[in-house]
Amino acid sequence: MIENVTWHKIGVAAALFHRPGGMGWFVYLLRRADNGMWVLPGGKLENETPEAGMRRELLEEVGISTMYLRPVTFAANPDVPSSPLMLFFGSMLTEAEDAIVTNAEPHKHTELCAFNLPELPREQMWASDYDAIMTAWDLLSAP
Repeated sequence: MIENVTWHKIGVAAALFHRPGGMGWFVYLLRRADNGMWVLPGGKLENETPEAGMRRELLEEVGISTMYLRPVTFAANPDVPSSPLMLFFGSMLTEAEDAIVTNAEPHKHTELCAFNLPELPREQMWASDYDAIMTAWDLLSAP
């Protein structure tokens, strides 16, 4: 059990899936400038609901305001003590949304990359992000 968790210690992150030109499904990851880890877009809540916080973070980090955002899982996050609890979302981007995804915070992230699911850089990711991607994919891709 996590005690004394306040809203600013709860993190949110989103697995954003897209299918460029029908070439298979990809997910966006950002490479952090401070430690080189590949991470999902996200951050901490700021006295807002988790969905509102996720929408704010997506606009700040990758420049989009997606219409479809689904909560998919949550996890204790021992890798990031400042956010001991993470709520993960998933979204299948439309072509219009996909066209405007960008690294909107280059001072925090050195690059934005779309990875095919079998080629995720698992050894350079938080385990919770990888697990959330797989859970989101299972939920969002089901018929």
